Amino acid sequence: MSRFAELNDNIMSVLFKLIDNQNLCKLLNYTSYDPLAEADIQNTATLLFDKIYPFPFSPDVDTEARSQLNVLFEDFKLGKDNPAFKNNQVTFVIVCHSSLWRISGMLRPFAIMKEIDTLFNSKNVIGIGKMEFSSGNLAWVNEKYSGYRVSYKVYDFN
Repeated sequence: MSRFAELNDNIMSVLFKLIDNQNLCKLLNYTSYDPLAEADIQNTATLLFDKIYPFPFSPDVDTEARSQLNVLFEDFKLGKDNPAFKNNQVTFVIVCHSSLWRISGMLRPFAIMKEIDTLFNSKNVIGIGKMEFSSGNLAWVNEKYSGYRVSYKVYDFN
């Protein structure tokens, strides 16, 4: 995955995997108390660049309450034991308005984290081998928005 020539193809692979998951799309798209009970989204590609961004993007505090997901490639390094490999991380930044955290039976950011983990942890998605969970941390954006940063390690040839 860390071959720089493959970054655009790899980000698209990650984005397509995300929009193939109806539960994740519902959690991001619908602002209701029970988003998983809402109708399936017929064209989940409409969430790209609206709810799912392949770059850093912070919601405007003066717009409607929303949830979003940023997908970032970061922390590129040569392999410690073998410089023939590059390592990096795929980081998912989950951001939800404070009024949208509580949903039926759970908290929205944790439900989003669960869907992401199901899609990527210990799965062959990009790079060589399986992606590995690396870390999860609180992501404070501003007084109205917060969430979590969840990262997975990726390995590839240099």
